[in-house]
Amino acid sequence: MFFASVLAVAVVKRSSTILPDYTPGCLCTTSDAHFSENAYPEGIPKCTRSVSTAEKTRVAKPYGVAKSDWPNYEFDHFIPLGIGGSNDDDNLWPQPEAGGSLDKDKVENQAYQQLSKGQITQRQAVKMILDWTNNAYGTNYNVDQVMERECTGQNH
Repeated sequence: MFFASVLAVAVVKRSSTILPDYTPGCLCTTSDAHFSENAYPEGIPKCTRSVSTAEKTRVAKPYGVAKSDWPNYEFDHFIPLGIGGSNDDDNLWPQPEAGGSLDKDKVENQAYQQLSKGQITQRQAVKMILDWTNNAYGTNYNVDQVMERECTGQNH
């Protein structure tokens, strides 16, 4: 009985935070299948939104999120599309609706607004997202690693 309770708590805890090993983040490139344009004064590659059910299934699995629980999650682009994020599995995670998704949306919107006006660079916008994430979830994302990381190409 005790073991079952501990296991249940571990799964709930595991699915309520971002896991850097499964969601390291990555950026759209001009060779991405979903590339749409170079945008903003900086000319960063932007991708159109494309997240299939198969992709959600792959992304949810390491987080222990069953399909029946999907309504409680937003399949979030860790690095938002609006600041040049990719649809790649490495940039998606099941973010709990009750786990700060609205707070992250505020940071995303601020980063997007400033980037689109040329007030900040893509690197600075990505750092805003990483700083928020590190603060909210106790992670240790590094802007250099995310900016230099290549997507795995799994986003079908």
